Amino acid sequence: MDEMNEIYTYIGNVLNQGMNNVNWKSIQFNIEADSIYCGYDGTYTDSLDASHDLDIDIPYEMDDKIWRLLELSKENNFTPWNRAVYTLEKNGHFDMEFEWDQALQDEWEKS
Repeated sequence: MDEMNEIYTYIGNVLNQGMNNVNWKSIQFNIEADSIYCGYDGTYTDSLDASHDLDIDIPYEMDDKIWRLLELSKENNFTPWNRAVYTLEKNGHFDMEFEWDQALQDEWEKS
């Protein structure tokens, strides 16, 4: 579990550092992943509660971290997932939600 916490911290640090010059309240980082694909996008809410697309540089290491998180989930017999949402608040509090999207998986398998 320590390694999972390190990954959560890594994601939060990347998001926070990327938003260094932006007045934000919360960030929603959306992840899609399986054993060969990893993608993400996101939005953030500013101090006036307006929503904006997340436009920050994400280091290439993020893919490796997401894939490792996926592996750790399998190793620990967690419920399978191919979508996740990492929500970060300005005060440092975060939440991570996982879900399985069969339509997404079917789409990947057709590719």
